[in-house]
Amino acid sequence: MTDTEKKFLQAQHQLEEAQARDRIKERKARTRRLIQGALCWKKCC
Repeated sequence: MTDTEKKFLQAQHQLEEAQARDRIKERKARTRRLIQGALCWKKCC
């Protein structure tokens, strides 16, 4: 494996890790919004 191939694979892996972190953050934010909406609905009605 050449040095260029190693750098490419490393960059690709870093990108995949960043995308995975973004998916986790979005899932947590969505869950938080759902919970807050449910609590608000429970208080209001």
